[in-house]
Amino acid sequence: MTHGGFLKFISFLKKDYQVFGPQEKSGQIFIKKVVVPQKVILSQEPPFYSFKKFFVLENEYLFKYKNNELKIFPERKEFKKIALLGMNILDLKAVLLYDLVFADDPYYQKRRGDILIVGHNFTPEKEENLFEEKYDE
Repeated sequence: MTHGGFLKFISFLKKDYQVFGPQEKSGQIFIKKVVVPQKVILSQEPPFYSFKKFFVLENEYLFKYKNNELKIFPERKEFKKIALLGMNILDLKAVLLYDLVFADDPYYQKRRGDILIVGHNFTPEKEENLFEEKYDE
């Protein structure tokens, strides 16, 4: 995909999703909401914080106990659909593990169903065959 095509793709996603991707701030790469598509950085450098916060919330109310009464919160607030750009292979493998660990968790599954993942990978530049030993004759 060309850079121009990538920017068009982000604009297309923003019609239906909240788009988050790696962006630079103070010399570090953070996962932030994409306001300006040109600021998205796809690099091999991992972000300062992982994508975990989109899959496993820091806190979530599952039930309330008051006056000897247990109230379970079956209704969940609706999450807007999210598109995550620039996940590398390690982040993608972590999501697979979350999917296994939380396979029976309906709250996780609902969030997970509203997340579109767009991964990326870099192919190293073509170099001489690194596996071929060279000897001076």
